[in-house]
Parts: sequence; C-alpha cells; structure tokens
Amino acid sequence: DTEMVGKPVPAIAAKAAAGQQVDTKAWKGKVTLVNFFASWCGPCKKEFPELVNLQKELGPKGFQVVSIGVDREPGKSLEFAKGFEAGWPIVEDPESELMGRFGVYSMPATFLVDRQGVVKFMDTGFKPEEQAAKLRNAIQGLL
Repeated sequence: DTEMVGKPVPAIAAKAAAGQQVDTKAWKGKVTLVNFFASWCGPCKKEFPELVNLQKELGPKGFQVVSIGVDREPGKSLEFAKGFEAGWPIVEDPESELMGRFGVYSMPATFLVDRQGVVKFMDTGFKPEEQAAKLRNAIQGLL
C-alpha cells in the first residue's frame, strides 16, 4: 500500500524457513527489500531472478532481501524460492497476517526500507522492462 511510504516499517518478528530470525529491529543500518510473493504468481517468477542479482551485486554494500511467501499451503512458497536459489530469509505467511500488516492485496508487492527503518518505496506487480530499473535506482538511492 503506497500509504506505507514515509512510515516506519511494520514490525516483523518471525522465524524464516531456514531457521534465521527475521526481526525488523535488527535491520537498522541496512537497506532492506521486503518482498511478498506466492508460488502461483506469474510476475513473481520474473521478479525473483532480479532480486537474486540485486542481492549478489548490492549485498556487500549493505542491501538485504527478505521474502514473505503467502501461499496457504505449507512449503509451497519455499519450493518456489528454492527454485531460484534465493539465499535470503523466506518467511511463510499462510494466515496473511503480515500481508495485512503491510496492506498488501496483490503479488508481488515490494517495499524498500531505508537504513533508519522507514519505508521509502513501494511497488506492486513486476514487468522487468518497466520496473527492474526503477527498483534498482530506488535501492541505489538509499545505499
């Protein structure tokens, strides 16, 4: 929801699938991309490889990705993310609790959180030719 821009990131305190603790309090000092996705979502399949590239390229500069899989069926989101070798925490949100907290209604939904923990950018859907550069520029502007 674009109303989120300019506001502190909603609190997340959850265990990711691989056991990592995901806690918004620990994000200070990093630029974090929060990505809501689902295994059935076509545009998500286009966005994930882009996220992999961004993480590889910009990770060393203090950029991190956290993905939130909203599949109702356990494991579906994880399988999807594994297919792209996503090396970042994947949190499952089968009850749509985090979706609600972020005001997300369509997939993918991508939020950028600055080093102070404020949401600075939000976008939904993913058409690489239109949105890939926009996202990259937004991240680089915060790094």
